Amino acid sequence: KIGMRRPKIRIHIEATMLSDLYRDAGFFNPEAKERIRAVLREYADYILKQEWRFPMNQKFHVKTQKILEKLSDSYYDLEIQTIKEKICYEQSIGKLDSLMNARLNRELNARQHLGTMMWSLLIIGAAITICVFLLNIKHSQSNAYDCFAGRLSFFYFISRLFLKPCL
Repeated sequence: KIGMRRPKIRIHIEATMLSDLYRDAGFFNPEAKERIRAVLREYADYILKQEWRFPMNQKFHVKTQKILEKLSDSYYDLEIQTIKEKICYEQSIGKLDSLMNARLNRELNARQHLGTMMWSLLIIGAAITICVFLLNIKHSQSNAYDCFAGRLSFFYFISRLFLKPCL
């Protein structure tokens, strides 16, 4: 049950950081506030209207990364004048980092999964290995262990061959 909630938690963290950054932008001067909020709106619009509609087997969404870079630039270009702005700036940079991490986690975890063919191969292979292991115990225990180790190595090799990083 917890595994099913993790994607929702990641999305919630991303949304919370986005809304916090939007609210915190109000502490900066009017020009900076509008610039930061415009980029945050662009990010939210792109996520909701474009990124979530793309098939997950596509590459990373480069436009989202460019929007986040523009957001970072908006913060780094700020001229801090008051102590209140300084405190808010420091907190906003931390939240910006959390937003980027939440987005990256959401992207990576949406892509990492085993396909049906791989699951079928692993289940059938495990069933064959267990059957051979149980049948070979009567004849020779060392042969059974060798057979088990060989099959385990083979399935590890196959799983590593088919599970390539999505980067």
